[in-house]
Amino acid sequence: MTTTQPFDIHRALSSLHLALRAQNKSPGTVELYSLAIRQLTAFLEGQGHSCQVGEITRDDTGGA
Repeated sequence: MTTTQPFDIHRALSSLHLALRAQNKSPGTVELYSLAIRQLTAFLEGQGHSCQVGEITRDDTGGA
């Protein structure tokens, strides 16, 4: 039986880096997207919300 590990936002950021580089995106684009994810992560952690990608909701992000 195979179990999957939770996919947290930190792992998602690593995957995003690889995907953007594979798409030959500019270093500025990679950094901007990475900054947005880091800011989201800091916000979620600061509010005590989960950083598991499948558990993040619109309410967690302050969305209306």
